Amino acid sequence: MEPVKTLIGEFDGRSYDDVVAVVLDILKQLRFVHLDKVFAVLAELAIDKKIKDKKKIFEVVEKMTEPVYVKKDKKIYFHAQLAILDIIEKWDNSKLMSNTALIAEVGKHVLHSEFEASTWTSSSVTIGHGAIPVTDTVKKLRKRMIALLIKAYTKQENIQNKFSILEAVETATHTPISANYGEDMEAMVRDNLDEIVKFYILISPSTDLDVVYKIEKQLHWFKRRFEKNAPINLSELDAVIQNNEPYQLYRVLVGFDGDYLPDVGFKESRKMRDKKITEIVQDISETNYEEWLKKILLITKNYPYTGERGEFNYFRKLLNEISKAKPKIGLKLLEERALESFTDIIIAGIWCSTERKTAQNILNDWITQGKFLSAVAVVFEFVSEKDLPLALPIIRKLVKRAKTDGDVNTLNHLVSAIGFKKFQNSTKNLQSLLIDIIQALTDLKNTWLVQNIWYGSESLFASLSKEEWKVVLDSLVSVPNLSYEAEEILSLVAKNDPKEFIQFFERRVQVKNKTKRDNRYDAIPFNFTPRQAGELSDLSEATKKIFVDEIFKWFKGAHWLNYREGAHLLKNLFPQFNPYLESKLITLLKSKAANKARTAIAVLRAYEGEAFLHNACKEFIKQFPNNKKYHNEMFVILSQSGVVSG
Repeated sequence: MEPVKTLIGEFDGRSYDDVVAVVLDILKQLRFVHLDKVFAVLAELAIDKKIKDKKKIFEVVEKMTEPVYVKKDKKIYFHAQLAILDIIEKWDNSKLMSNTALIAEVGKHVLHSEFEASTWTSSSVTIGHGAIPVTDTVKKLRKRMIALLIKAYTKQENIQNKFSILEAVETATHTPISANYGEDMEAMVRDNLDEIVKFYILISPSTDLDVVYKIEKQLHWFKRRFEKNAPINLSELDAVIQNNEPYQLYRVLVGFDGDYLPDVGFKESRKMRDKKITEIVQDISETNYEEWLKKILLITKNYPYTGERGEFNYFRKLLNEISKAKPKIGLKLLEERALESFTDIIIAGIWCSTERKTAQNILNDWITQGKFLSAVAVVFEFVSEKDLPLALPIIRKLVKRAKTDGDVNTLNHLVSAIGFKKFQNSTKNLQSLLIDIIQALTDLKNTWLVQNIWYGSESLFASLSKEEWKVVLDSLVSVPNLSYEAEEILSLVAKNDPKEFIQFFERRVQVKNKTKRDNRYDAIPFNFTPRQAGELSDLSEATKKIFVDEIFKWFKGAHWLNYREGAHLLKNLFPQFNPYLESKLITLLKSKAANKARTAIAVLRAYEGEAFLHNACKEFIKQFPNNKKYHNEMFVILSQSGVVSG
């Protein structure tokens, strides 16, 4: 925000979200004083489109709906929950529809079977936790809340809001997890479940298939939870779901293997679903295309707002197999706007079909127009080594276009696809392509490639030229924090060019020196991962000598960061010290070098006073027998191991 100029100077500007955050902090304190007014403000803020993150609003709602424990009475009161329910029940249909997310949030807390409450005095705080009491008030409160959620659902068209209501309703079916409870709690929860299942039976024949999917997942939980003496209407709900014909196709194509048939193993589940996909591919034709299209579009009606991408893996597989086996139908599917989210898998299927030339022309046209670039990148995952010469011109054209458009998602998708390729006779082509993409990502200041390529680093990077390695390392210099994926790539450098390995970290220190203090750029990792540390430990002594010699060159500079980070890197490389490092340090101390004390102190302080430091510490004291300042430094270093005199 722009600074605010006043007569007494400039003040930092504040955004709308900043003001809302302050308002919410105030509302949290006033929640019981002016409950109706506070809740009215929350209702307005909950539908305010200018507020992207509603998390803090819901935090205040959670506080408002907490039961109040009064220590004097040894009772829990639900006045706030009852008052809020009174307010919401007076809302008209329009307000119910627009404030569904808020209602669902209230429902989750009102229907929770446990409570946490605290009572404060001037000298103590009492924190209470346990199962809510099963009283007539609580029973009626929960019934009213469930009825309100059901009413809100009937007024709702937005699929995500419907999901929120289902999630809130399910809360009523859970007994306390971390508190003792009696048969009365069990009976109350079963009564609530009965109401909920009646509602599900009513809506399951005609509601969104995505909702039926959520209901069936809850049904699986209900069956496990109430394995003994299960409510009779669970079987009725199961039958209603099984009789929903469109949903039977949906459940084959959507959901993880564990969701399909919970009582069947993953392997058998995959086999059954793959068989059904094969049957559909065989059945679909030009004649019945429209009929099948209606079924397909019904499944994607609410996509991508219905769940994780992984839940649609079987649906994606179906579209890919159709396009592969019957490319003319695949081309028709490609024209369906409602299937744009699946363009990648459809065109990939056509590429693998007898219509590859058609697919090639489509891909080239898309790149020229700058559309569906990520979909073009996905096709590369399906390219065989035999077809690589045909695909490379398209991919190189894609890289050029993505770089021009600043499309880092497409470039990173290509990196990931290359990482999975195991082409024995085409490694050089893949390396060349990869280096071009890495250079493009570096130019665009994007460093995601590390997470997308490290698993294929050894085969792809093993034979890179020095110039190609420079492109890779230039990219890694920009990575704010070197993760284990980056370390996997760097381990190849350490083995093949130890001097370059240390110089890489020196470049990172130089970058760190130029960044602002609040910048979260770590030049040297806090420590190497066990795997990386083990690989470095196994390197030859000659390589380790190069490490030490190269890092000691850093200490010739005057900047404090060189000393701190250089010592840190030595500690990472040699956690148990090293004979050559010890010898190098002692030789330096015996020399007339101006920086010998500063270097020795930096290196020794990087460790934790272990016994293996003693020889170097003794030599330091010999060199500076009368320097009180240095004696204090040695005291700090040696005191960590208990050696403070003698």
